[in-house]
Amino acid sequence: MSEELLKRAIDKWGKRSQIDMMIEECAELIIALHKCTKRVFDPADTSARINDVCEELADVQLMLNQMRLLFGPKDIDDWYVVKTERLRNLLDGKPF
Repeated sequence: MSEELLKRAIDKWGKRSQIDMMIEECAELIIALHKCTKRVFDPADTSARINDVCEELADVQLMLNQMRLLFGPKDIDDWYVVKTERLRNLLDGKPF
């Protein structure tokens, strides 16, 4: 994804609007995931529900890339390292 494209979106709609959009896209992903895992549905409908999740994941990823620009990729990457190490320790049965 082009950083220039992401910056254009932020410049056009503004930081606050893009944060609001991030919240909205996360909510839509939650709903799509919920429909896939918690509701009983017709197996014939599985493909459509998976497609919905994939679409919402793409929307969230697009917004995450914008959030990296707004909140600082270095800080996010630093936290990612911490969280990854915690996960590794949890899986290995070590305290974190």
